[in-house]
Amino acid sequence: MTDRWRTDLIVEAGSATLDDLWDVFIRSLDHLRERSPIKQVVSRAQFDEMFADPRIIRVALRDIQADDRLVGLTLVSNDLSALPEPSADYFRARWPEHYAAGRVWYVSYVVVIPEYVGTSAGASMIGFCLDLVSEEQGGVFGLDVCETNEERVQFARSVPRIADRLFRKRLEGHRLDSQLFFAYEVPPTDAG
Repeated sequence: MTDRWRTDLIVEAGSATLDDLWDVFIRSLDHLRERSPIKQVVSRAQFDEMFADPRIIRVALRDIQADDRLVGLTLVSNDLSALPEPSADYFRARWPEHYAAGRVWYVSYVVVIPEYVGTSAGASMIGFCLDLVSEEQGGVFGLDVCETNEERVQFARSVPRIADRLFRKRLEGHRLDSQLFFAYEVPPTDAG
């Protein structure tokens, strides 16, 4: 990759560090508040709980060229019950051997502050996630991407290219599901 990024594994985060990480989290996802019909942003209390949970790997990304500015954040775990999104039942049924061996990872968040979208910051964090999966034994890492973000940065479609070009790793992509959200508006009756 480049020497521009530093990834910091966060074992314990004091309140000042949590405040900084929360700021990155909110700034990275704020555009989804009015673009997605479901909550893409957990509450501050839920965020703090994820940072207190030892089953979740928390990684901060810093820009070395900008005085170690905090620019991104990744949350990932192979204990799917620790995260709000994944269905452990689904992954256990789909990849039973990998699941039983702890080789199913779920990436709950890969976020980058807006001014770093389009840089290799996101790719650097994907590289970290790829390193969690053993090439000798194989494994799975899953993630969900809302359509708004997929349209914006083609993240899900880019992951296999990032893995191949930047990290020399081959991935087999599997679209697992999609969800459609509908609303049914009842128009007012014509008063005339």
